[in-house]
This record gives sequence, C-alpha cells and structure tokens, in this order.
Amino acid sequence: MGKNVKLKMAFSLVILTALFFFATPLKTRALGENFDLSLFPNYPKPGSAASAVVSSLNFEVEKSAIIWTVNGKVKRKGTGEKTLNFTMPDFGKTIKIGVEIITPDKENIAKSVSITGNDLDLIWQADTYIPYWYKANSLAVVESFVNFAAIPHLFLNNTLLQRDKLFYEWFFDYEKQSGASGIGKNSFKAQIKNFDDHTVTVKVSDLGRKTLIEKSAVISASKTNPEIIFYEIEPLAGVVFGSSAPSETNLESEEIILKAEPFFFSLDKTSDYSYEWEMNGKKINPEGEHGTIHLKKNPGISGTAFIKLSVQNLKKIFQSAEKTIKINF
Repeated sequence: MGKNVKLKMAFSLVILTALFFFATPLKTRALGENFDLSLFPNYPKPGSAASAVVSSLNFEVEKSAIIWTVNGKVKRKGTGEKTLNFTMPDFGKTIKIGVEIITPDKENIAKSVSITGNDLDLIWQADTYIPYWYKANSLAVVESFVNFAAIPHLFLNNTLLQRDKLFYEWFFDYEKQSGASGIGKNSFKAQIKNFDDHTVTVKVSDLGRKTLIEKSAVISASKTNPEIIFYEIEPLAGVVFGSSAPSETNLESEEIILKAEPFFFSLDKTSDYSYEWEMNGKKINPEGEHGTIHLKKNPGISGTAFIKLSVQNLKKIFQSAEKTIKINF
C-alpha cells in the first residue's frame, strides 16, 4: 500500500453491548429433589433486576404452594407463585434465595442457592484499518482477525479474585480452544473466515471451580466490507477529515488533491496490497504515494474526469474495494 496509507492497529476497545450476550442459565438440583431453580437473565449484572424461576416435570408447579425467601425473610408466597423478582447484590456481596414447595401430593420440598454479585466484560477489537482520527470502531470483515479480552469481576467469600490466577476456557463456534485456554489466559484471537455468524464464548472460574461465570458474543462479517473513502487535501489545512469528498465535484480551483483511505482492510503489510488507478477507463500511474492523486486543470479546457481507484489484498481474495469519483472541470 502507499507510503501515506500505512495500516496500523485500531486501538478502540469496545464493550460488546451491541452484540449478543448470553450464558447457560443457573440450574440447581440436589439429591432427592425433583425441580429446577433457574436464574434469569443468565448472569445478571450486580445491582440489576433478576428473577428466580421454579420448573418441574414431576409435579404441577401451578397447583403447588410456594414460599420464596431472601436471606431468610419471606418475600413472596402463594399457589403457583413460581417466579421471584429480586435485585442482584452489589459487586462481591452475596444473597441467599430460598424456595419451599408443597406439591399437590402434599410432598414438602425445598431448595436454596447463594448468588454473588459477579460480572464479566468481554471486549474486542478488529485487526482492520481505520484512520487515526476516525471515532467509530474498526469492523470485522471476512478473513480478518478479531482480538477478544475477558475482564472478570469474580468474587469468592467477599474477596475479589486475581484475574491472572483465574482459569479461562475459550470456545469458537462451540469448540473448545485448548491452546488458548488456561490459567491467566484472558485473551483470544479468532479469524473470521466466511460470512457466517461466529460465536465466541469464554468461561471464567477460580481454580477450585467454586464460582464460575461465562459470556458469549456473536461476530459476523455479513454486513461489512472493506471500502474506500476519498478526502480532499487542501494546500494550507491539509487533509479535510471532517467530511469525505462527494461522489461528484466541480473543480473550482486550478487543481485538486485527493487522498484515499482504505477502511476495514486487514492490518497486513503494505506490500500485500495493490492499488490501481483509472481515469475515464484508462489505467494511470499517479506520481507520489499510491493513496493520493494530484489533478491539475489545463487552461481553456473543460470536461469530465471519472477517477477510479481499486484496492486488493493480494493474500485475501475477499478483501477488495473500488471507488469512483466524478470531477467536472
């Protein structure tokens, strides 16, 4: 790629809120008990709203007398009251949810579960190019790599566990990545090889597996492709990054300098990219840097020039883009 267009790492870290987070619901079952106690959402954030739900295939929950307690205090009771809404404890704090059930057959069964305010952030950055001034995030495209990092806030016995002493299990499309998993391995790198959705999951636990949390994200390149955007370079102000050059422009001055920015191409070596310029369907070789073209108007001549730039990653066939701009002079 040209000297003026050096691909570099986009440092924007994104908390994955726009993507899909999910985890396996908490279910407990003790010896001799015949119902499940599930927590929804699956791993709620500290201080957020949550629900505990009773379910069973062995008796009719809707016809059972149910008593819910939080830290030993009755919070809800009645026939068929299979759901308890509550607020998650703060970071590191623990509450005890209890449920006692009298089934239609007069069987008395009970269960309790301790819930701690834990959380897990899963952040990512795509190894694709964006200019240093670009405020949005770099996006994943086919054949690009995406870096993931897990930041757990995991407590045991009211103590925040050290992140480098935790065990991390990484999964890509539900297959365990053994080489990326282990103690202190809180990062993972995956390549997006096609246009399908890809699921990345991380499970984090203490070494004794006494506490565990997991989170997943779905990454897709189906709606993102590399693209070229032209910007005008003004003699005194430099590159006008505030707005891109329009697809058609009237040349009012004697010359125009355009700079092409190749968004969302992989951060490969510049030699892995080809730049091809055309003017009115004929190939041209602009002087200077590959990503810049300098056009001058000849006195007394008017007309239209269609300037086209094509960029291709020579090692990744799906990474290519072209852009045409019309200049009236």
